Amino acid sequence: MCADENSSWNNGLSTDKNNINVYNNMSINTDSKTNKHALRKEYLSRRESQGVIESMEKSRQILQKLIEQEAYRMSGILLIYVDFRGEVKTAPLIRELLKNHEKKIYCPRITGSKMDFFEISDMMQLIESNYGIKEPEPSAERQFTPDTYAPETCLMIMPGVVFDRNRGRIGYGRGYYDHFLADCPNLKTIALSYDCQIAPQVPMNEHDRRPDMIITETEIILTDKTYL
Repeated sequence: MCADENSSWNNGLSTDKNNINVYNNMSINTDSKTNKHALRKEYLSRRESQGVIESMEKSRQILQKLIEQEAYRMSGILLIYVDFRGEVKTAPLIRELLKNHEKKIYCPRITGSKMDFFEISDMMQLIESNYGIKEPEPSAERQFTPDTYAPETCLMIMPGVVFDRNRGRIGYGRGYYDHFLADCPNLKTIALSYDCQIAPQVPMNEHDRRPDMIITETEIILTDKTYL
């Protein structure tokens, strides 16, 4: 099980009764590839040490918090990852949205060093890649492009390996989301994370994108400047 480490990281924190935690937006730039690699290895191990039932229940709690957010309720287009290995499970939400035709759903596909999102209308359109990740087939007609959306109607749901309470994020090390979001700077973003993925501090570079909000099974992390 993931250890509960929240009690040691409460400096600068104000918490309301809805478990929405607001932090001062501190400037952190202590980047080190070695530090990122060590953090990634440690927190992947923590995340993947959870049992199946435990991770499913925590994912259910996280998704419930997600669907209560105004940015989610107001979105007509959802760019959402398909969970892989120990990530917060998104497949149940995707399946439900497709069933009810509530939103347009776009899922990511990796080609070389580039990530693109393609619309799906059925879970069967997700094909397992060589890495075991379920991805949509590429299609120019179904591809999400920055010039064909209005920021207020779109929301990205993103994964990650390590986060901190200043919305710092470490992914898997390839920068796919940072590069994609560089072309969509106004796209609203919510990251999904288990409590055990929240570190005291993660190193960030100038090009690293902080999610606007992080949702765990016990709290919602944002800053006083977050507009969601």
